[in-house]
Amino acid sequence: MIIIVMGLPGSGKSFFSQHLAKALNAEYLSSDRVRNTLKMGGKYSLTDKLYVYEWLANLAEGAIDRKVKVVVDATFYLQQTREFFLEIAKRRNVEMKCILIQASEALIKKRLEGHRKESEADYKVYKKIKKEYENIDIPCLRLTSKSDNIDLMLQQALDFIDSKKNETV
Repeated sequence: MIIIVMGLPGSGKSFFSQHLAKALNAEYLSSDRVRNTLKMGGKYSLTDKLYVYEWLANLAEGAIDRKVKVVVDATFYLQQTREFFLEIAKRRNVEMKCILIQASEALIKKRLEGHRKESEADYKVYKKIKKEYENIDIPCLRLTSKSDNIDLMLQQALDFIDSKKNETV
């Protein structure tokens, strides 16, 4: 199973994704970690972004080969980046679930003011990506991140992952 966790910078998707991967005993993959491993800090052309997502997709496919669930943490703000994972799921005949993490703009702004270990995104990047976020045309569970609701979010996500139905955005 592939679980993509998407959302704007500062939404809380990385924090959530790490907890979700642990709860599922799944492999955790992060676009920020891949970008850092590839030494691509500061490189954000479309070609650079697609290169990072292609790496993520290859790593996810490796997890599928090992029969391991995988949680992929990235903004996924471009439909093109989502397609990598939709194609893998279709080609490998594995289930894919999508979870969209949202948060209030005030909370996002507060989160982006502090130092973030792996991400370079700041509030200016958030505003840019928010403007460019492409319509999500796949079924997704929508969760709202607050300062104190990780347990509730995880329970909702686990229920969604275990269910056969999909919720749409």
